[in-house]
Formats: sequence, C-alpha cells, structure tokens
Amino acid sequence: MSASDGAIEDHFGNSVVIDGADVIVGTQDDDDRRDGSGSVYLFKDNGNGILTKMVKILVRKVVG
Repeated sequence: MSASDGAIEDHFGNSVVIDGADVIVGTQDDDDRRDGSGSVYLFKDNGNGILTKMVKILVRKVVG
C-alpha cells in the first residue's frame, strides 16, 4: 500500500489504524497545505483482501 501522490519525506504510514475492512493511514509530513501539515488516507478492503483508496483528508486550516 502506498500514497499515489506521496513523497518519501511524507512519512506515509507513521500511524495506522485498522478497523474491520477500514484502514486509516497517517502521513505526518505531507505538505499539500503547508510544510509538514500532514494528511490521512482512508482505504477499504473490497472483500478480497485488496485495499482501495477511498479518500485523502487534508487539514482545513494550518495555524502558525
């Protein structure tokens, strides 16, 4: 599993939560909003053990 738009410096997978068919993966240093703003990816198991990316969540506003 990987981020389709990721860079090595994003640290994809620095945090992972698995809940049934849902897998949530953090990228603490993704910089889509600002350097190090981070993001979260939600993947879903299609029932055959294959994970599909459903959504990427970005921070709404970076303060500081």
